[in-house]
Amino acid sequence: MRIPMVILLPTPAILFHIKFVITNTGTTTLSNLQVSDLGTTVTGTAIAQLEPGASDSTTFTGTYILTQDDIDAGRYQNSATVSADSPSDAVIQDISDDPDNNADVDTEADGEPDDPTITLLLEDSSIAVIKTSVFDDAGSGDTDDDGNGTAQVGETITYSFRVTNTGSTTLTNITLEDVLLEGANGTLSGGPIASLSPGAFDDTTFTGSYTITQDDIDRGFVRNQAVVSGETPDGNTVSDDSDDDSNVGDDPTDTDLDRTAASR
Repeated sequence: MRIPMVILLPTPAILFHIKFVITNTGTTTLSNLQVSDLGTTVTGTAIAQLEPGASDSTTFTGTYILTQDDIDAGRYQNSATVSADSPSDAVIQDISDDPDNNADVDTEADGEPDDPTITLLLEDSSIAVIKTSVFDDAGSGDTDDDGNGTAQVGETITYSFRVTNTGSTTLTNITLEDVLLEGANGTLSGGPIASLSPGAFDDTTFTGSYTITQDDIDRGFVRNQAVVSGETPDGNTVSDDSDDDSNVGDDPTDTDLDRTAASR
């Protein structure tokens, strides 16, 4: 008895539709044939009888909801089991085989292959960071911030970062680099972010500040950009240059020095 298992294209993307093809490979008629598949919802009633050499591809179907672990692993793998009663009332079983897998591993040692059915999943890993700034000239109590609306040497700019997992896989060990804030006049604190699920964001871990210089004042603004990086489940790295207001763009963050709370 053989049960190839074929996973059809997912519709919608998180739901797999599974097809079971059961074949009587013996010389006697089998009865009460049933399929079980751990983690899969199997529909269909027991096949009353199956003659030698006959196949059934319509009675049993299955559905499986894709999990985040499956996506992170880049594949979905499983096996089903078919059972039947022989004419002598003995119960016989067989583990499913993938007809497209030529390895033909025989785990049951019954002369029939038992390769698990494997569906590769396309990994779509990406990350984004938005960097915003506030010119601290609002009289907050710092000795350098006099609140007069005009930049002076020694006053500060505060930076905030919103990191978003824009892909479909879980990202780990997320770090942030910022040349300006890691220089002599800046500070960058926080991180790394241990893990970020698809669609999730973090806007509290990373913070930074920068002390204004005379060159900045003469220029009239401070411009800079950060880079965020994260590790994918398969060990690769994805990164993104910061944007000032969107996950899509990569515009640097400009902070005007002639008015409060100015970021462009």
